[in-house]
Amino acid sequence: MDTPLRRDNLAALRCEGVGDFQYGLKTGDPFHHGPYAMLVREVAFHSAKVSNHDYLHLPEIIEDICNGYEHRFGESIMAIVCGGLHKCIVKFSSAKVLDDHLLGVALLYCWGEINNEEFSSYANTCFDAEAQRIEPHAILSVTKL
Repeated sequence: MDTPLRRDNLAALRCEGVGDFQYGLKTGDPFHHGPYAMLVREVAFHSAKVSNHDYLHLPEIIEDICNGYEHRFGESIMAIVCGGLHKCIVKFSSAKVLDDHLLGVALLYCWGEINNEEFSSYANTCFDAEAQRIEPHAILSVTKL
């Protein structure tokens, strides 16, 4: 439940900083800005198998903010935030030139599916928009789960 105190606390974090290492890493270093996306859709459903963050549970940066909030104010808002989110997969197009290793990742995923192999972390790779937003016209679909 949203309260004036929580709103004030969040405003304080926004002005004074979140105080979470991961948040600071993402916001302080362009290398970590993202936004990121998964090349193979199925990866999103197997985060534990590929040692990846579970983005269908909670976006990573939002988790960092929740952690910083709890550390500073002694209250977890994670459940409140999660309760207001809807799981979805956003498909978008990009003109960014990607390197050739992505073809191998996609082919490995296809080979594993055809041969009924266990999902492999080698079939996981991410698109990095390098701090460039995904423009609304580039969004092809949003699938709610």
